[in-house]
Amino acid sequence: MNSKKFKTEYPGAQRLCRDTLATGFTLIELLVIVTLLTLVVGLSLPKFTRMIADANVGSAARRFAGQVLYLRSLAAKHGRTFYIELDLENGSYRVVTRKPLTEIELPADFDYSADYEEYQRAVEDAAYQEFSDDLIEKSDLRTRVEFLDVILADGIAISAIQQDMVRIAFYPNGSADKAVVHFTNEKDDIYTVEIRPLTARALVFDYYIEPAREIVLDYEDDEDDEPENK
Repeated sequence: MNSKKFKTEYPGAQRLCRDTLATGFTLIELLVIVTLLTLVVGLSLPKFTRMIADANVGSAARRFAGQVLYLRSLAAKHGRTFYIELDLENGSYRVVTRKPLTEIELPADFDYSADYEEYQRAVEDAAYQEFSDDLIEKSDLRTRVEFLDVILADGIAISAIQQDMVRIAFYPNGSADKAVVHFTNEKDDIYTVEIRPLTARALVFDYYIEPAREIVLDYEDDEDDEPENK
C-alpha cells in the first residue's frame, strides 16, 4: 500500500534513489577517501612503530629484572654464589656458577706458551659452568634490542667494544655486585636496570641513569692540610 503510494506521488524521488544505487561512489569520492586513509596511516605509523620498539626494549629490561629477582632467591636457597653472565656482543645472558679449582680444565687447544694475562683469562673463562632449571635458562634479548653498556662498582661504563663478557655475582646472604645495565634499540630508546648491592633488588627505569659514586674521605690528608698553630 505504501509502496504504491510512493510510486504514484513521488516518481522523481524514486528515480533519484534508483540512480544513486546504480552509480555508487564516484571516482572523485573514492580518491578523497583513499587520500584521507593514506594520510591517517602515514601520520600514525611512525608513532605506532616507535611504541612497538619502546615496548620491546622495555619488555627486555623487565624480563632481565625478573631473572635478577629469581637469582637472588636462588643464591639464598642453595647457599652458594651465582652469576649472571652478560654476552654484550651477542645480546644474550645466562646464569653460571663457579667450578671448584680441581674441576677447572683449559681447552685442549690452549696455547700454553701464551703470556700470563692470557692464561689467567683462559682460566677465568673455564671456571664457570652454565646453570639452568625449570625457571631459568639462557636468554636472548628481543629482536633489535641490545646492551648499550654495563656500569659496575668502579663506575666505568663497559660496552661490547671494550669487553664482550660481564659477570654480576649474587651471594647467599642476599646481596649482589653493584651494577647498572642499559638496554637500547635502533630508535635509541633506553631502559635501565639498576641492581642494588645490599638487597640485590632490580629497579627498572625508562631512561639512562648512572649509579651514584661513592665518596671516600681521606682523613689523614685532611689532618696534614690543617694550618700549623703559631
